[in-house]
Amino acid sequence: MGNYLPLLIILARPLMMIFMMEQRPRARATLTTPAPHWRRHSL
Repeated sequence: MGNYLPLLIILARPLMMIFMMEQRPRARATLTTPAPHWRRHSL
């Protein structure tokens, strides 16, 4: 199991970076735009 730990960390870093980059514009859009219709469907 020790060999998989570094591999998971290496794979997790790009995924977390992509996730954070995607969340930033969405957070800004939700603050600037008042309740768009597409957000209601997603919820």
